[in-house]
Amino acid sequence: MTESVREAVRASDDHVYVAQPEEVAEVIVYLVSDSARLITGNILYLR
Repeated sequence: MTESVREAVRASDDHVYVAQPEEVAEVIVYLVSDSARLITGNILYLR
């Protein structure tokens, strides 16, 4: 995501938090770990 797109998303709503790539990576690491073995068929909304 370019910085101009990131700023446009932020400007569109004061309550929107745009996740950093590292934060998304943390979710992915969790989902592929044994700790998430019971999570199936869910939708995770990341912004």
